[in-house]
Amino acid sequence: GHIVNISSLAGILPVAGMVSYCTTKFAVRGFSESIRPELAPMNIGVTVVHPGFISTSIARDARVTSDALKAQHSKGADLFERFGRSPDKAARLIVRAIQRNQQRVLVGLEAHIGDWFKRLAPVRTDAANSRLANLLAP
Repeated sequence: GHIVNISSLAGILPVAGMVSYCTTKFAVRGFSESIRPELAPMNIGVTVVHPGFISTSIARDARVTSDALKAQHSKGADLFERFGRSPDKAARLIVRAIQRNQQRVLVGLEAHIGDWFKRLAPVRTDAANSRLANLLAP
């Protein structure tokens, strides 16, 4: 068997104004990484998926509770629509990760870049992330 849990790039890099979402995505990552060694003796694989921009309606349909964040949210949704890759391509990457029993799969160039920067320079990455949030702010 194999378990696939969907996290997000937000499970690697926090996003200003999305505390609840990021918290749940970091939890999915931690849960997946924790159960993987427990299930390995039973030949059950676990893969956590960190998609970046995927062309779905998730960003456009997300609820925004703060009026101050609505413009930021709209700009973020535009990025998903402009740069997102197809759900079919993401699905193919996930299936390949299952076949290879990969611990995790990063979907999209932005997920790879974000992961790389977070590992290489976590403090600088957090500062850059804050600057990006300010650029997207109304």
